[in-house]
Amino acid sequence: MSAAAEIRRRKWVKGTVELLILIPIVLVAWSAIRNAYFDPETGAAARYYALTPEGYRFYDAPGADPAYGIPLKPLTKEVITAVRARQEAQFHEYESLDETPYLFHPATGEPQVWYGGDPNGEIRFFSSPGYHPRTGRPLQPITTDVVEVHQQMRRVAEERMALARAERAERRARAAEVDLWAAEFALANGQRKLKWARARGKQVPKYALSRIGLDTAIISSVHSSDGQRILYGGKLENGARFYADRSYTIAGVPSEYVGLPYVRLAYNSKRSPKKTKITIGVGQPVWVHIAWDKRVPLPPWLVHQYENTRRSLYLAERNWAYQIYRSINPVTSGRIITYGQTPSDNSFYLIFVRPR
Repeated sequence: MSAAAEIRRRKWVKGTVELLILIPIVLVAWSAIRNAYFDPETGAAARYYALTPEGYRFYDAPGADPAYGIPLKPLTKEVITAVRARQEAQFHEYESLDETPYLFHPATGEPQVWYGGDPNGEIRFFSSPGYHPRTGRPLQPITTDVVEVHQQMRRVAEERMALARAERAERRARAAEVDLWAAEFALANGQRKLKWARARGKQVPKYALSRIGLDTAIISSVHSSDGQRILYGGKLENGARFYADRSYTIAGVPSEYVGLPYVRLAYNSKRSPKKTKITIGVGQPVWVHIAWDKRVPLPPWLVHQYENTRRSLYLAERNWAYQIYRSINPVTSGRIITYGQTPSDNSFYLIFVRPR
């Protein structure tokens, strides 16, 4: 090889090496310039962004996001900080919005939480954009309207839970009173096995009720439209409780009525409206008897559907007399319906039944 050819070869190799070294440097510089967020001389935003359901998207020129049509905004350092923080954090679901440091960025106002709806209507919240893990649908940036709806749903759920707790407490209180009443009857009948004293109507086997003298085979249910407590399951006799909400006792029960099933209405129902409706379920045809306070005027429904038996019983502690009325016709429909009385400071009536 001639000297001139060797010189040309060496120059070509040198130029090639220099070019190979220069290309990465140019590429790095071009990438740095392309990915620069701000102009190094003026500090103005060099790129633009849009917050889409899929997260932040960046562009080199103003305009709108081609997929969602969201207008682009000039990039800010707060957005860069938020993006980097979100990239460092793992995607996860929030159990409650209280777990999030903030819902909207305090500097930019941009949403920092994403949400999606479940098939059952519940709203679930996530730390980053993405897709709902159960429905597969894209998550949406949170809004003030979504926050308000979520808070309303929480208030409704809390109210329902409070109401359910109150109902459970009331059922326990009623059950405790029925248990105490059953125990009193058990002791009165000489029974010492108080395991049979937990009487709750149909839920207790008949043979258990018979052992403590609480036969509910005739009366199966009671309800008062004024919301007052009503108890049943006992037998009419001297010394038995008169009302469900007072400790008054019964006296002077005529012998032909002793041992009949009766209902303990609420003493406080004396102030309830006249249209108050009391419904009693019975398991067989019965004659209905009502012991009515003689001081209280007779309502039309009692006058037209009941007849005076010329018998009475008394409230022992006050010596108040109650006239006993019997239904003109036996009840065969399985349901006894009576109504309220003129509101007064006197007392309320008592109901007992006799199988036809």
